[in-house]
Amino acid sequence: MQILSTNFVGFTASYIGTKSFKAFNPRLNQEIEPQFWEATTEEIQETMDLARKAFPIFAQKTGQSRADFLREIAALLEKNRAALIQRYTLESGLTVQRGNVELNRTIGQLETFAKTISVENWNILQQDAADAERLPTPRPAFQKIAFPLG
Repeated sequence: MQILSTNFVGFTASYIGTKSFKAFNPRLNQEIEPQFWEATTEEIQETMDLARKAFPIFAQKTGQSRADFLREIAALLEKNRAALIQRYTLESGLTVQRGNVELNRTIGQLETFAKTISVENWNILQQDAADAERLPTPRPAFQKIAFPLG
């Protein structure tokens, strides 16, 4: 896995930033390569505009299609595990074991959410009736539904 030090706006590499920084190795007390470029206000705005345009398209996808997308991300994380953990330990100063715990947690969350949304009725309306007799205080009726935010 190669670490790219440029910004991407959509699928296009962007090189307009002028401010740069490097990651820092706390164990060695030194900066590490490569040099990264800070995103400009224009790059951020264009990225947000692209995300805003993509949302209605993605929102039309089925739960299964979205789940497949999340599973692909999890698979790519797993495929690049060694390189990700190597960089994680370099930048954080934490152990390989801790990196694997964090990566396993992330992959597990992606897979759990994928399993949830692969069922088409994952966001069905749930209703709880009022309970005027409940003590110490009555419970009002309420409804809840899950929906994607972005």
